[in-house]
Amino acid sequence: MRSLIAATLALGLTVSVTKSRVLRAQRAPISVGVLAGANLSSVNVADAGLAVGEDLLRNQRRGGAQAALYATVPVAGRLSLQPELHYVQKGGRGSLALPIDPEQLALYADDEVRVGLRLSYLEMPVLARVDMGGAGRWRPFVLAGPSFALRVGCRVSANIGPFGVSGACDDNSLLPDEPLPTEPTDAGDPVRTTDIGAVGGIGVEGALAGRVFSVQVRYTQGLRSIASENIPGLAPKNRGVALVLGLGF
Repeated sequence: MRSLIAATLALGLTVSVTKSRVLRAQRAPISVGVLAGANLSSVNVADAGLAVGEDLLRNQRRGGAQAALYATVPVAGRLSLQPELHYVQKGGRGSLALPIDPEQLALYADDEVRVGLRLSYLEMPVLARVDMGGAGRWRPFVLAGPSFALRVGCRVSANIGPFGVSGACDDNSLLPDEPLPTEPTDAGDPVRTTDIGAVGGIGVEGALAGRVFSVQVRYTQGLRSIASENIPGLAPKNRGVALVLGLGF
């Protein structure tokens, strides 16, 4: 009889604790905040680089800024859904050594063509967030999920020595008078207006001066080519790493 009473009390206590946890999870508020940071981005032209003759187009990173609004929606336990809306600057730079005869080299004072691409996007990552807990003031967490982007700015530039041109990506006046063999004769905007990527990151979050602060490191990899035209062997994709600070309300 005593065993039955003890088992009943234990079952009742377990149900009470479980119900209390469920109710707390249901009452967990949706938190909102802002993010701001800096990134280093590049455009991965091809898996093994772009061979042009005997030379190689060398990709270089470009610095940019980003800012965002976010909401953290509790799902279950330590799992949350975190949709975000970012303004982010991306793009890349590259240089290509050209075979130039001495007379032209004296004119251009350089044997490298430097190209640049500046892109601006409105991005909407939809991230799964897992809080890792921890006994200290700062709690680690991880983020991962897809990101959908709408291009809002695009500029391209090319320079050799003191000479250079730049303009909007859809400015056909920057194209040569005679199209290249692989270039369509009705060339328009060479860069897609939308993009899809994958985002992964880690961070720590804690209270400071009565506010919730976070520090995050994120990596973004484009999942499709940003080029409007399909060119065999080429698949330029956005990629970058960012340091982001967050402030929750």
